Amino acid sequence: VRNAGRLMAEGGCDAVKLEGGRAVVPRVEAIVNAGIPVMGHIGMTPHTVAMFGGFKIQGKTADSAMKILEDALAIQDAGCFMLEFEAVPAKIAAAISAELEIPTIGIGAGAGTDGQILLSYDLLGVFVDFKPKFTKRYANLTEVAVNGLRQYVAEVKAGTFPDGDHSYGVDEREYERFLGMVEKRRQQ
Repeated sequence: VRNAGRLMAEGGCDAVKLEGGRAVVPRVEAIVNAGIPVMGHIGMTPHTVAMFGGFKIQGKTADSAMKILEDALAIQDAGCFMLEFEAVPAKIAAAISAELEIPTIGIGAGAGTDGQILLSYDLLGVFVDFKPKFTKRYANLTEVAVNGLRQYVAEVKAGTFPDGDHSYGVDEREYERFLGMVEKRRQQ
């Protein structure tokens, strides 16, 4: 509760997000009772991804899908105002969304949620080491950035940057006066 309060006060956010289902219900209730809005996050939870053996789809079996439904209902009942599904089969996320009263947002959960989210690093092609199936790259900023950096280095090494268009000038009389002052200083 203290950390959620600090995040709201110091981070300038409008809500906090907690990953997990029934296991985080007491925390959700405590934070909501303190007057702080909480968004839930279930399915594949990136902050605890090691527990799943890596980035793996969740809810592929009827039993695991039912667990996600039970988690979703539990955190809704605890006071979450919204729920994020991550890496959940599209049909499962849509069916669970239909059972909930709160809005849902999906990342890798198909079009059956109330909204969609993608990380800007993924959709802009900035982070290229790992690409989940649900990520669609709309640009390749890494390629653009690397090419730009290479051009910059080449121009600096060649002495063509910075040029006169990218440097500040000085009045010639003031420059000559300055050089005179420098020379006078050397002679002291």
